[in-house]
Amino acid sequence: SAFGELRSALQHARDDVDRAEAILKLRAAVGGNMPEAARLFEQIGAWSVPVAERVLQVWKRFPRVSVGAALEVLRRNDDDPHAAGEMLAEYENRVRRTVAQNASGDLFQGEEVPIAEAAL
Repeated sequence: SAFGELRSALQHARDDVDRAEAILKLRAAVGGNMPEAARLFEQIGAWSVPVAERVLQVWKRFPRVSVGAALEVLRRNDDDPHAAGEMLAEYENRVRRTVAQNASGDLFQGEEVPIAEAAL
């Protein structure tokens, strides 16, 4: 019921109505998972739905990026998730090239990819 959902959102928001509203708005974007929505807001350090949505957009392309890194690349790219993704892709490519150049034949072909992904 709608009342039950509101009560659950309030619990996850520590009885703050504005935070509960933010959780309800973001819920669909995190697969209906209210605890996940609340956790994301807490990691961001703000209860802003637009900021959380931009972080989620970055995660679609780079799911292993930390919240802090996602926020930083968004900040450096005027809060544009596409541009942030391009910046992360370029960084990943540079790491991949650096690993491949410095491996001295110690890597099998393609091993630089998971190393670069882990660097994010």
